[in-house]
Order: sequence, then structure tokens, then C-alpha cells
Amino acid sequence: MTAKEEGEARWAVAKMFFEHRSLVENQLQSYNEFLETGMQRMFKEGDFKTN
Repeated sequence: MTAKEEGEARWAVAKMFFEHRSLVENQLQSYNEFLETGMQRMFKEGDFKTN
């Protein structure tokens, strides 16, 4: 697969994705997932830095 074909394939996948889900919906789901699991995981694993 050439670089051009790979780029076209990526855009086709992205287009199909956003035909089913809006960009805002995707961002909200990602944010909610972070609040529900990601933030807890950060504190549990100590993956954050304080001053």
C-alpha cells in the first residue's frame, strides 16, 4: 500500500466513524470515560506529579 492509499484509507475510516458518531459525542464519551476510570487509575497508580 502506498502512502497515498494509506492516507485515503485512513480518511475513509474516519469518515465512516463520524457518520455514525458526531465529533462532540465522541469527545463527551472520551471525557466521561476519563472521569469514570482514567482519573481513578491515575491516582491509584500514582501517574501524576505534584509541585
